[in-house]
Amino acid sequence: MISKAIKVDLKNFNKTLNLLKQKGILNTKLKIIKGEEFAFIPIIDTINDYEIYEMDFEAYKKVKDYKGLVNIPKDLMKLLPTSYDRIGEVIILKLPEELYPYAETIGNALLNFHKNMKTVAIDLGVKGELRVRQLKVISGNGFFTIHKENGIRIAVNPADVYFSPRLSGERKRVMDKVYNGEIIIDMFCGAGPFSILIAKNKNVDIYAIDKNPSAIEYLKMSIKLNKINNIRPILGNVMDVMEELPFADRIIMDLPFYSINFIDLALRRSKRGTIIHLYIITDDVSSILKSLENRFFVIGQGVVHGYSPKEDMYFFDLEVK
Repeated sequence: MISKAIKVDLKNFNKTLNLLKQKGILNTKLKIIKGEEFAFIPIIDTINDYEIYEMDFEAYKKVKDYKGLVNIPKDLMKLLPTSYDRIGEVIILKLPEELYPYAETIGNALLNFHKNMKTVAIDLGVKGELRVRQLKVISGNGFFTIHKENGIRIAVNPADVYFSPRLSGERKRVMDKVYNGEIIIDMFCGAGPFSILIAKNKNVDIYAIDKNPSAIEYLKMSIKLNKINNIRPILGNVMDVMEELPFADRIIMDLPFYSINFIDLALRRSKRGTIIHLYIITDDVSSILKSLENRFFVIGQGVVHGYSPKEDMYFFDLEVK
């Protein structure tokens, strides 16, 4: 395909490419031609200080997803992930070990397919006292990003603070149930997505607690980004700070593996009619319900998303009796 182009010394290639992207004149539908010393970059408009050429370029093949850009043995194609998390400009995925030798190739394909992303990393599991994802970069670099969902912006580094974009719909569901004037305690707030969304849309007072210093710092950034002033970030262990807080109209307990262990603590800051949003990963819903029904009216429950072949993440909306 014939296109305008500029000739660039390879020493200045990355700098020039970024300039063209910023100006919006890079022709992203055509492949760049690279030689030993120079590259010809296709453009859609002229640019000062560069001689303009007309050349025949090869067009990129249209692909439905990133798999069309991955060059690995055919018998391994079936192992490529069909889903992955996108947090701001960061892609996080899980890879079977058979694909580890091709990790960089897969990462590059994802970045080529998702032009607005900057980093791809393998999720090696959630570890440590602060329950943070262990991430290994396979393409790009840098984890700090601004994630956008439901009309808010969340500052987060997924290597420092656990964050799941898959809870976006759940966060909105809870926000829609909140009334103006409520006092809310977000017991394990992380980077604060529940708190930020609610505070942005409702006239409430929120106490957001986390013992991870990075989580509280990102929450403070998000408070400024979203121009809100009705969240009180609290760095500390809920065991130490809950008694200092006022009685709540609503409590959020998003710590799925451990939240059930803190239900008595939540009750200390509850009153009759307080609503608790409890999240649990389990394969035995009936046992969970039996343990809750003596002290709560279960006014809602359901699956948030699958977690493993046997377990799902559930929400339980509870009203204190």
